[in-house]
Amino acid sequence: SSRGHAILSILVRELHGDAGERVGKLSLVDLAGTESSEKSHAMDGASNVPLRREEAKHINKSLWALGTVIEKLSTGSAHVPFRDSKLTRLLQETLNG
Repeated sequence: SSRGHAILSILVRELHGDAGERVGKLSLVDLAGTESSEKSHAMDGASNVPLRREEAKHINKSLWALGTVIEKLSTGSAHVPFRDSKLTRLLQETLNG
């Protein structure tokens, strides 16, 4: 399993001379899985390795923030907390359409 998220964004721009342009964006996202503090390190568990523990906390926080953003968008909430994580900030344009 990966120990972090990966985002590949592709921007396609089609020029129409004087008529302007069309722009499309495709984002491919590979999300890390939820990290358990006991399973975040092969031998000792994340609780015994500070760097792994912090890494697991950041992964879980960003996944939680993404879930919250998707929930708020699906319910039509007036406020969508895109700024709660780097992941949701990077995906704001893609998720918000």
